[in-house]
Amino acid sequence: MMATLRLEMKLLIAAAAVLVLSGCSKDTSGMVVPETRHVVFDRPAPIPPGAVRFCWEEPMVQYEPNGPGLDVEGRWYAPSYIAVRKVKDGRWRPCQPVLSEIKGETKNER
Repeated sequence: MMATLRLEMKLLIAAAAVLVLSGCSKDTSGMVVPETRHVVFDRPAPIPPGAVRFCWEEPMVQYEPNGPGLDVEGRWYAPSYIAVRKVKDGRWRPCQPVLSEIKGETKNER
């Protein structure tokens, strides 16, 4: 009896799997495949007058070696390490214009 129950469960699971997998298949012959288009620029667009470019200025950091620490009884309690102290934050600032940009050309047209 137990063997026939196991066989029936296996057949039921197999039938459910066939139904699920057959329902997922589609007929792809009528589907429209999207076309990939690549746009290539021969030369960059000119910078409009009055436009301001911004450059990232890296933050300034200072590395400070710190030695190991001692507790009250003279035992070591902290290993030595190098601390990183930030002197100045990074920021965005207006870039200095290049001569070609002043004339209205882009940087790549020099």
